[in-house]
Amino acid sequence: MSAATLVISLIYIFLLKWITKPLLYVSMVLILVCLILLGGWSWMKKDDYDQELEKDNYMYAQVGAYVSWAIAGIYLIFMCCCWKNISLGASIMEAASEFVSQNIRIVTLPVIAYLVCIPFMVYWTISAVYLYSIGTPEF
Repeated sequence: MSAATLVISLIYIFLLKWITKPLLYVSMVLILVCLILLGGWSWMKKDDYDQELEKDNYMYAQVGAYVSWAIAGIYLIFMCCCWKNISLGASIMEAASEFVSQNIRIVTLPVIAYLVCIPFMVYWTISAVYLYSIGTPEF
């Protein structure tokens, strides 16, 4: 499993060199679309409840739609107001991904750190089992 994770991360880093900005912009638009669709789903779901018998559920679904659309609207306003900063961040991300793709050795650092931690974890486990098996404490 960890080998698959390493391969996936290497492929992602390799592709990130070319798709950094599209990935960022598509994910931002996808979040906006999901918020709008969530509001639409909640609005349609409210019709499944009777206004008199299930008044609370009807109201919760209606309020959920309004809240979701309000968050989507605020998110859209933030996206429009911060577009220059978002573009700058995307450029910085692109430069960082170019650096990482040129220095693949950075990816091996977590793997090496994990391998270095294994002996300490084994020692800690053995010590904990030994201390636990000494006997019952006397107060």
